[in-house]
Amino acid sequence: MIFESKTVDSYQFMKPLLCILSVLYLFLHTSNAQIDHSAAQRYFTEVQQLVRSDAGRLWGKSLEGPILLVDRNSRMVVANYPDREGKLMRRGNVYTGRLPDNIPPANTAIEWAGVMWAMILTPLPEEPYSRNSLFIHELWHRIQDDVGFPATNPSNDHLDSRDGRIWLQLEMRALQQALNQTGNQRREALRDALVFRTQRHSIYPHAADQERQLENHEGLAEYTGLALAIPSEEDRKKFAIQKLQRAERLQSYTRSFAYHTTPAYGILLDAVSSGWTRSFSHLDHLSDIVKNRYGIQLPFSPADEAQIRTHLYDGERIIAAETERDRDRQQTLAEYRSRFITGPRLIIPLEERLISFDPRTVTPLNGRGRVYTTMELSDIWGILKVSEGAFLSDDWSTVIVGAPANIRGRRIEGNGYVLELKEGWHIVPGERRGDYTIRRVR
Repeated sequence: MIFESKTVDSYQFMKPLLCILSVLYLFLHTSNAQIDHSAAQRYFTEVQQLVRSDAGRLWGKSLEGPILLVDRNSRMVVANYPDREGKLMRRGNVYTGRLPDNIPPANTAIEWAGVMWAMILTPLPEEPYSRNSLFIHELWHRIQDDVGFPATNPSNDHLDSRDGRIWLQLEMRALQQALNQTGNQRREALRDALVFRTQRHSIYPHAADQERQLENHEGLAEYTGLALAIPSEEDRKKFAIQKLQRAERLQSYTRSFAYHTTPAYGILLDAVSSGWTRSFSHLDHLSDIVKNRYGIQLPFSPADEAQIRTHLYDGERIIAAETERDRDRQQTLAEYRSRFITGPRLIIPLEERLISFDPRTVTPLNGRGRVYTTMELSDIWGILKVSEGAFLSDDWSTVIVGAPANIRGRRIEGNGYVLELKEGWHIVPGERRGDYTIRRVR
Protein backbone atom coordinates (compact mmCIF):
# COMPACT_ATOMS: atom_id res chain seq x y z
CA MET A 1 0.00 0.00 0.00
CA ILE A 2 1.38 3.38 0.87
CA PHE A 3 3.39 1.38 1.65
CA GLU A 4 1.54 -2.58 -0.28
CA SER A 5 0.97 -0.37 -0.23
CA LYS A 6 1.09 -2.16 0.91
CA THR A 7 1.95 1.59 0.35
CA VAL A 8 2.81 -1.53 -0.16
CA ASP A 9 1.24 -4.92 -0.36
CA SER A 10 0.29 -3.00 1.56
CA TYR A 11 -2.07 0.85 2.86
CA GLN A 12 -0.89 3.74 4.62
CA PHE A 13 1.21 3.19 7.61
CA MET A 14 0.43 6.67 8.55
CA LYS A 15 -0.64 5.61 11.92
CA PRO A 16 1.79 3.39 13.82
CA LEU A 17 4.37 3.30 11.07
CA LEU A 18 3.49 6.66 9.62
CA CYS A 19 4.53 6.16 6.18
CA ILE A 20 5.37 2.85 4.79
CA LEU A 21 4.08 2.23 1.30
CA SER A 22 3.88 -1.08 -0.51
CA VAL A 23 3.15 -1.72 -4.14
CA LEU A 24 1.65 -5.04 -5.01
CA TYR A 25 0.90 -4.38 -8.67
CA LEU A 26 3.34 -2.57 -10.95
CA PHE A 27 2.08 -1.94 -14.48
CA LEU A 28 3.80 -0.75 -17.64
CA HIS A 29 2.23 2.17 -19.47
CA THR A 30 3.13 5.16 -21.59
CA SER A 31 4.46 8.31 -19.98
CA ASN A 32 1.60 10.39 -21.39
CA ALA A 33 -1.17 7.99 -20.39
CA GLN A 34 -4.34 9.61 -19.11
CA ILE A 35 -7.16 8.10 -17.09
CA ASP A 36 -10.39 7.72 -19.01
CA HIS A 37 -13.02 9.56 -16.95
CA SER A 38 -16.01 7.56 -18.20
CA ALA A 39 -14.24 4.26 -17.55
CA ALA A 40 -13.23 5.47 -14.09
CA GLN A 41 -16.84 6.38 -13.30
CA ARG A 42 -17.97 2.94 -14.47
CA TYR A 43 -15.39 1.23 -12.26
CA PHE A 44 -16.33 3.39 -9.27
CA THR A 45 -19.97 2.39 -9.73
CA GLU A 46 -19.10 -1.31 -10.01
CA VAL A 47 -17.15 -1.41 -6.78
CA GLN A 48 -19.71 0.77 -4.99
CA GLN A 49 -22.42 -1.75 -5.81
CA LEU A 50 -20.27 -4.61 -4.52
CA VAL A 51 -19.46 -3.04 -1.17
CA ARG A 52 -23.03 -1.80 -0.72
CA SER A 53 -24.25 -5.36 -1.28
CA ASP A 54 -22.03 -6.43 1.62
CA ALA A 55 -23.49 -3.62 3.78
CA GLY A 56 -20.75 -4.06 6.36
CA ARG A 57 -21.62 -7.69 7.13
CA LEU A 58 -18.11 -9.05 6.53
CA TRP A 59 -16.21 -6.83 8.99
CA GLY A 60 -18.93 -4.90 10.81
CA LYS A 61 -18.21 -1.72 8.85
CA SER A 62 -18.94 -0.66 5.30
CA LEU A 63 -15.97 -0.58 2.93
CA GLU A 64 -17.50 2.14 0.77
CA GLY A 65 -15.30 5.22 0.59
CA PRO A 66 -13.07 7.59 -1.39
CA ILE A 67 -10.96 6.12 -4.21
CA LEU A 68 -8.07 7.88 -5.92
CA LEU A 69 -6.95 6.50 -9.30
CA VAL A 70 -3.40 7.61 -10.12
CA ASP A 71 -1.43 7.49 -13.36
CA ARG A 72 2.05 6.57 -12.11
CA ASN A 73 4.04 8.62 -14.63
CA SER A 74 1.96 11.76 -15.14
CA ARG A 75 0.67 11.69 -11.52
CA MET A 76 -2.76 12.76 -12.78
CA VAL A 77 -5.61 11.53 -10.58
CA VAL A 78 -9.32 10.78 -10.91
CA ALA A 79 -11.41 10.39 -7.75
CA ASN A 80 -14.96 9.43 -6.84
CA TYR A 81 -15.12 11.91 -3.92
CA PRO A 82 -14.16 15.56 -3.50
CA ASP A 83 -11.24 16.40 -1.23
CA ARG A 84 -11.44 18.85 1.68
CA GLU A 85 -8.70 21.25 0.60
CA GLY A 86 -9.78 22.16 -2.92
CA LYS A 87 -6.99 20.20 -4.62
CA LEU A 88 -9.38 18.40 -6.98
CA MET A 89 -11.75 19.85 -9.58
CA ARG A 90 -15.11 18.35 -10.47
CA ARG A 91 -15.33 16.98 -14.03
CA GLY A 92 -18.82 15.59 -14.55
CA ASN A 93 -19.27 12.79 -12.03
CA VAL A 94 -15.59 12.52 -11.05
CA TYR A 95 -12.91 14.74 -9.54
CA THR A 96 -9.50 15.33 -11.11
CA GLY A 97 -6.14 16.77 -10.15
CA ARG A 98 -2.50 15.88 -9.67
CA LEU A 99 -0.76 13.88 -6.95
CA PRO A 100 2.01 15.91 -5.22
CA ASP A 101 5.60 14.99 -6.07
CA ASN A 102 6.40 14.04 -2.49
CA ILE A 103 3.82 11.22 -2.39
CA PRO A 104 5.06 8.02 -4.09
CA PRO A 105 2.28 6.54 -6.27
CA ALA A 106 1.24 3.15 -4.94
CA ASN A 107 -1.63 0.80 -4.31
CA THR A 108 -2.38 1.77 -0.73
CA ALA A 109 -4.53 3.67 1.70
CA ILE A 110 -3.30 7.21 2.23
CA GLU A 111 -4.45 10.39 3.91
CA TRP A 112 -4.16 13.37 1.55
CA ALA A 113 -5.98 16.68 1.17
CA GLY A 114 -8.04 15.98 4.28
CA VAL A 115 -9.39 12.61 3.09
CA MET A 116 -8.39 8.98 3.69
CA TRP A 117 -8.23 7.44 0.21
CA ALA A 118 -7.84 4.04 -1.32
CA MET A 119 -5.11 4.95 -3.83
CA ILE A 120 -4.87 2.68 -6.86
CA LEU A 121 -2.48 2.82 -9.82
CA THR A 122 -3.55 2.68 -13.44
CA PRO A 123 -3.81 1.07 -15.87
CA LEU A 124 -6.15 -1.26 -14.07
CA PRO A 125 -6.59 -4.99 -14.71
CA GLU A 126 -9.08 -5.51 -17.53
CA GLU A 127 -10.56 -8.65 -15.96
CA PRO A 128 -13.40 -7.52 -13.63
CA TYR A 129 -12.65 -9.91 -10.74
CA SER A 130 -9.01 -8.83 -10.59
CA ARG A 131 -9.88 -5.14 -10.90
CA ASN A 132 -12.62 -5.14 -8.29
CA SER A 133 -10.66 -7.26 -5.82
CA LEU A 134 -7.81 -4.74 -6.11
CA PHE A 135 -10.20 -1.86 -5.35
CA ILE A 136 -11.68 -3.69 -2.36
CA HIS A 137 -8.24 -4.74 -1.07
CA GLU A 138 -7.25 -1.09 -0.72
CA LEU A 139 -10.67 -0.06 0.60
CA TRP A 140 -10.16 -2.60 3.41
CA HIS A 141 -6.86 -0.95 4.26
CA ARG A 142 -8.79 2.33 4.69
CA ILE A 143 -10.79 0.84 7.53
CA GLN A 144 -8.44 -1.76 9.00
CA ASP A 145 -7.66 0.30 12.10
CA ASP A 146 -11.37 0.84 12.70
CA VAL A 147 -12.09 -2.91 12.65
CA GLY A 148 -9.16 -3.77 14.93
CA PHE A 149 -6.35 -4.69 12.55
CA PRO A 150 -3.44 -2.25 12.94
CA ALA A 151 -0.87 -2.00 10.14
CA THR A 152 2.26 -4.09 10.70
CA ASN A 153 5.69 -4.49 9.15
CA PRO A 154 7.04 -7.96 10.04
CA SER A 155 10.29 -9.17 8.47
CA ASN A 156 9.51 -12.85 7.70
CA ASP A 157 13.15 -13.19 6.62
CA HIS A 158 12.94 -16.95 7.17
CA LEU A 159 10.85 -17.17 4.00
CA ASP A 160 13.91 -16.27 1.94
CA SER A 161 15.81 -19.30 3.26
CA ARG A 162 15.93 -22.66 1.50
CA ASP A 163 13.93 -24.59 4.09
CA GLY A 164 11.48 -21.78 4.72
CA ARG A 165 10.63 -21.61 1.02
CA ILE A 166 10.40 -25.39 0.68
CA TRP A 167 7.87 -25.85 3.48
CA LEU A 168 5.87 -22.79 2.35
CA GLN A 169 5.60 -24.09 -1.21
CA LEU A 170 4.52 -27.50 0.05
CA GLU A 171 1.87 -25.81 2.18
CA MET A 172 0.61 -23.88 -0.85
CA ARG A 173 0.51 -27.07 -2.93
CA ALA A 174 -1.59 -28.77 -0.25
CA LEU A 175 -3.90 -25.74 -0.08
CA GLN A 176 -4.51 -26.04 -3.82
CA GLN A 177 -5.44 -29.67 -3.32
CA ALA A 178 -7.77 -28.77 -0.43
CA LEU A 179 -9.56 -26.14 -2.53
CA ASN A 180 -10.00 -28.69 -5.34
CA GLN A 181 -11.53 -31.35 -3.06
CA THR A 182 -14.50 -31.79 -0.76
CA GLY A 183 -15.30 -33.82 2.32
CA ASN A 184 -12.62 -36.08 3.78
CA GLN A 185 -10.26 -35.48 0.86
CA ARG A 186 -10.36 -31.74 1.54
CA ARG A 187 -9.75 -32.32 5.25
CA GLU A 188 -6.78 -34.59 4.49
CA ALA A 189 -5.14 -32.07 2.14
CA LEU A 190 -5.79 -29.28 4.61
CA ARG A 191 -4.18 -31.36 7.35
CA ASP A 192 -1.11 -31.74 5.10
CA ALA A 193 -0.96 -27.96 4.63
CA LEU A 194 -1.06 -27.45 8.40
CA VAL A 195 1.60 -30.13 8.95
CA PHE A 196 3.94 -28.39 6.51
CA ARG A 197 3.23 -25.05 8.21
CA THR A 198 3.89 -26.53 11.65
CA GLN A 199 7.18 -28.00 10.45
CA ARG A 200 8.27 -24.60 9.11
CA HIS A 201 7.40 -22.91 12.37
CA SER A 202 9.32 -25.51 14.37
CA ILE A 203 12.51 -24.62 12.46
CA TYR A 204 12.16 -20.84 12.86
CA PRO A 205 11.09 -19.83 16.39
CA HIS A 206 9.54 -16.45 15.51
CA ALA A 207 7.96 -17.54 12.23
CA ALA A 208 4.43 -18.15 13.48
CA ASP A 209 4.02 -14.68 14.96
CA GLN A 210 5.68 -12.87 12.05
CA GLU A 211 3.58 -14.71 9.49
CA ARG A 212 0.42 -13.98 11.48
CA GLN A 213 1.15 -10.26 11.35
CA LEU A 214 1.43 -10.13 7.56
CA GLU A 215 -1.50 -12.50 7.01
CA ASN A 216 -3.69 -10.35 9.26
CA HIS A 217 -2.61 -7.25 7.38
CA GLU A 218 -2.11 -7.85 3.66
CA GLY A 219 -3.63 -11.32 3.68
CA LEU A 220 -6.99 -10.27 5.10
CA ALA A 221 -7.14 -7.35 2.65
CA GLU A 222 -6.59 -9.78 -0.22
CA TYR A 223 -9.16 -12.24 1.15
CA THR A 224 -11.70 -9.43 1.48
CA GLY A 225 -11.11 -8.44 -2.14
CA LEU A 226 -11.90 -11.96 -3.33
CA ALA A 227 -14.82 -12.46 -0.95
CA LEU A 228 -16.67 -9.33 -2.09
CA ALA A 229 -15.57 -8.98 -5.72
CA ILE A 230 -16.38 -12.55 -6.80
CA PRO A 231 -20.01 -13.56 -6.16
CA SER A 232 -19.68 -17.24 -7.04
CA GLU A 233 -18.16 -19.61 -4.46
CA GLU A 234 -16.82 -21.77 -7.28
CA ASP A 235 -15.18 -18.79 -8.98
CA ARG A 236 -13.64 -17.62 -5.70
CA LYS A 237 -12.13 -21.07 -5.24
CA LYS A 238 -10.71 -21.08 -8.78
CA PHE A 239 -9.29 -17.57 -8.31
CA ALA A 240 -7.60 -18.60 -5.04
CA ILE A 241 -6.07 -21.66 -6.72
CA GLN A 242 -4.69 -19.50 -9.53
CA LYS A 243 -3.12 -17.17 -6.97
CA LEU A 244 -1.39 -20.10 -5.27
CA GLN A 245 -0.12 -21.35 -8.61
CA ARG A 246 1.28 -17.94 -9.54
CA ALA A 247 3.00 -17.73 -6.18
CA GLU A 248 5.29 -20.59 -7.15
CA ARG A 249 7.05 -18.26 -9.59
CA LEU A 250 7.68 -15.42 -7.14
CA GLN A 251 11.21 -14.21 -6.53
CA SER A 252 10.55 -13.46 -2.87
CA TYR A 253 7.97 -14.52 -0.27
CA THR A 254 9.01 -12.37 2.69
CA ARG A 255 6.54 -9.56 1.91
CA SER A 256 4.22 -11.36 -0.51
CA PHE A 257 3.27 -14.85 0.73
CA ALA A 258 0.17 -13.68 2.62
CA TYR A 259 -1.47 -12.43 -0.59
CA HIS A 260 -1.71 -16.10 -1.58
CA THR A 261 -2.12 -18.17 1.59
CA THR A 262 -4.71 -16.10 3.45
CA PRO A 263 -7.37 -16.02 0.69
CA ALA A 264 -7.09 -19.81 0.46
CA TYR A 265 -7.53 -20.33 4.20
CA GLY A 266 -10.32 -17.74 4.29
CA ILE A 267 -12.29 -19.39 1.50
CA LEU A 268 -11.85 -22.82 3.10
CA LEU A 269 -13.11 -21.40 6.39
CA ASP A 270 -16.10 -19.77 4.67
CA ALA A 271 -17.21 -23.24 3.59
CA VAL A 272 -17.68 -24.45 7.18
CA SER A 273 -18.04 -21.28 9.27
CA SER A 274 -19.85 -18.31 7.76
CA GLY A 275 -19.39 -15.07 9.66
CA TRP A 276 -16.01 -16.03 11.15
CA THR A 277 -14.59 -12.58 10.41
CA ARG A 278 -16.83 -10.91 13.00
CA SER A 279 -15.12 -12.74 15.89
CA PHE A 280 -11.63 -12.88 14.39
CA SER A 281 -8.92 -10.81 16.12
CA HIS A 282 -5.62 -9.40 14.86
CA LEU A 283 -3.92 -11.67 17.44
CA ASP A 284 -5.59 -14.81 16.06
CA HIS A 285 -3.89 -17.24 13.68
CA LEU A 286 -6.23 -17.98 10.79
CA SER A 287 -4.69 -21.43 10.32
CA ASP A 288 -5.55 -22.31 13.94
CA ILE A 289 -9.18 -21.32 13.39
CA VAL A 290 -9.28 -23.47 10.25
CA LYS A 291 -7.78 -26.42 12.14
CA ASN A 292 -10.39 -26.17 14.88
CA ARG A 293 -13.39 -25.67 12.61
CA TYR A 294 -12.40 -28.63 10.43
CA GLY A 295 -11.66 -30.80 13.48
CA ILE A 296 -8.11 -31.55 12.36
CA GLN A 297 -5.73 -33.31 14.74
CA LEU A 298 -2.05 -32.76 13.99
CA PRO A 299 0.40 -35.65 14.52
CA PHE A 300 2.51 -35.99 17.63
CA SER A 301 5.62 -35.65 15.46
CA PRO A 302 4.87 -33.17 12.65
CA ALA A 303 8.47 -33.39 11.38
CA ASP A 304 8.18 -37.09 10.58
CA GLU A 305 4.75 -36.70 9.06
CA ALA A 306 5.90 -33.74 6.95
CA GLN A 307 8.73 -35.79 5.47
CA ILE A 308 6.37 -38.67 4.69
CA ARG A 309 3.79 -36.46 2.96
CA THR A 310 6.28 -34.45 0.90
CA HIS A 311 6.24 -36.79 -2.10
CA LEU A 312 2.49 -36.27 -2.59
CA TYR A 313 3.12 -32.67 -3.65
CA ASP A 314 6.15 -33.04 -5.94
CA GLY A 315 8.40 -32.26 -3.01
CA GLU A 316 11.52 -33.69 -4.64
CA ARG A 317 11.31 -31.16 -7.47
CA ILE A 318 10.68 -28.30 -5.04
CA ILE A 319 13.66 -29.30 -2.90
CA ALA A 320 15.96 -29.54 -5.94
CA ALA A 321 14.84 -26.16 -7.29
CA GLU A 322 15.22 -24.43 -3.93
CA THR A 323 18.65 -25.97 -3.35
CA GLU A 324 19.80 -24.50 -6.67
CA ARG A 325 18.17 -21.16 -5.87
CA ASP A 326 19.97 -21.04 -2.55
CA ARG A 327 23.34 -21.39 -4.25
CA ASP A 328 22.50 -18.44 -6.50
CA ARG A 329 21.15 -16.56 -3.47
CA GLN A 330 24.48 -16.81 -1.67
CA GLN A 331 26.19 -15.14 -4.62
CA THR A 332 23.55 -12.41 -4.69
CA LEU A 333 23.94 -11.81 -0.95
CA ALA A 334 27.71 -11.48 -1.37
CA GLU A 335 27.19 -8.86 -4.07
CA TYR A 336 24.70 -6.98 -1.89
CA ARG A 337 27.07 -7.03 1.10
CA SER A 338 29.77 -5.52 -1.10
CA ARG A 339 27.43 -2.79 -2.38
CA PHE A 340 25.63 -1.87 0.82
CA ILE A 341 27.74 -3.03 3.78
CA THR A 342 31.47 -3.13 3.04
CA GLY A 343 31.87 -0.98 -0.08
CA PRO A 344 31.63 2.81 -0.50
CA ARG A 345 28.05 3.93 0.17
CA LEU A 346 25.67 6.82 0.31
CA ILE A 347 23.87 6.56 3.66
CA ILE A 348 20.64 8.55 3.79
CA PRO A 349 18.82 9.19 7.10
CA LEU A 350 15.03 8.93 7.16
CA GLU A 351 12.72 11.09 9.24
CA GLU A 352 9.35 11.62 7.53
CA ARG A 353 9.56 8.82 5.01
CA LEU A 354 7.00 7.84 2.41
CA ILE A 355 8.06 4.68 0.64
CA SER A 356 6.60 2.63 -2.20
CA PHE A 357 8.07 -0.71 -3.30
CA ASP A 358 7.22 -4.05 -4.87
CA PRO A 359 6.75 -6.67 -2.11
CA ARG A 360 7.58 -9.45 -4.57
CA THR A 361 11.25 -8.41 -4.89
CA VAL A 362 12.58 -8.12 -1.34
CA THR A 363 15.81 -9.78 -0.13
CA PRO A 364 16.80 -9.94 3.58
CA LEU A 365 20.44 -9.03 4.21
CA ASN A 366 22.61 -9.66 7.26
CA GLY A 367 19.66 -9.67 9.66
CA ARG A 368 19.84 -5.87 9.70
CA GLY A 369 17.56 -4.89 6.87
CA ARG A 370 16.39 -5.77 3.40
CA VAL A 371 17.30 -4.98 -0.18
CA TYR A 372 14.41 -3.66 -2.30
CA THR A 373 14.98 -4.06 -6.02
CA THR A 374 12.76 -1.08 -6.86
CA MET A 375 11.70 1.74 -4.59
CA GLU A 376 10.47 5.32 -4.61
CA LEU A 377 11.07 7.25 -1.40
CA SER A 378 10.44 10.82 -0.32
CA ASP A 379 11.56 12.59 2.87
CA ILE A 380 12.41 16.07 4.12
CA TRP A 381 15.55 16.09 1.94
CA GLY A 382 13.90 15.21 -1.38
CA ILE A 383 13.07 12.16 -3.53
CA LEU A 384 15.00 8.92 -4.18
CA LYS A 385 14.05 6.66 -7.09
CA VAL A 386 15.69 3.22 -7.15
CA SER A 387 15.67 0.80 -10.09
CA GLU A 388 18.49 -1.65 -9.22
CA GLY A 389 18.41 -2.12 -5.47
CA ALA A 390 18.67 -0.18 -2.21
CA PHE A 391 19.17 -1.35 1.37
CA LEU A 392 16.58 -0.28 3.94
CA SER A 393 17.31 -0.85 7.62
CA ASP A 394 14.83 -2.90 9.64
CA ASP A 395 13.89 0.11 11.76
CA TRP A 396 13.22 2.21 8.63
CA SER A 397 15.70 4.85 9.82
CA THR A 398 18.27 4.58 7.01
CA VAL A 399 18.39 3.80 3.31
CA ILE A 400 21.71 2.95 1.64
CA VAL A 401 22.75 3.02 -2.03
CA GLY A 402 26.15 2.89 -3.68
CA ALA A 403 28.40 5.94 -3.49
CA PRO A 404 27.77 8.34 -6.40
CA ALA A 405 30.50 9.31 -8.83
CA ASN A 406 29.45 12.97 -8.73
CA ILE A 407 28.31 14.63 -5.49
CA ARG A 408 27.65 18.15 -6.79
CA GLY A 409 24.26 19.58 -7.67
CA ARG A 410 20.72 18.76 -6.62
CA ARG A 411 20.23 15.84 -9.03
CA ILE A 412 22.55 12.96 -8.19
CA GLU A 413 22.71 9.83 -10.33
CA GLY A 414 24.30 6.62 -9.07
CA ASN A 415 24.30 2.93 -9.89
CA GLY A 416 20.60 2.19 -10.33
CA TYR A 417 19.21 5.27 -8.60
CA VAL A 418 18.44 8.97 -8.97
CA LEU A 419 18.45 11.31 -5.96
CA GLU A 420 16.76 14.71 -6.25
CA LEU A 421 17.70 16.94 -3.33
CA LYS A 422 15.68 19.87 -2.08
CA GLU A 423 17.33 23.27 -1.91
CA GLY A 424 19.75 23.54 1.00
CA TRP A 425 20.59 19.81 1.11
CA HIS A 426 24.00 18.51 -0.01
CA ILE A 427 26.06 15.33 -0.13
CA VAL A 428 28.91 15.37 2.39
CA PRO A 429 31.57 12.83 3.48
CA GLY A 430 30.33 10.12 5.84
CA GLU A 431 31.92 8.71 8.98
CA ARG A 432 33.77 5.95 7.15
CA ARG A 433 36.27 6.68 4.40
CA GLY A 434 34.60 6.41 1.02
CA ASP A 435 31.11 6.82 2.46
CA TYR A 436 28.80 9.79 2.00
CA THR A 437 25.65 11.07 3.63
CA ILE A 438 23.33 14.03 3.08
CA ARG A 439 22.99 17.07 5.29
CA ARG A 440 21.21 20.37 5.31
CA VAL A 441 23.76 23.17 4.85
CA ARG A 442 22.51 26.61 5.78
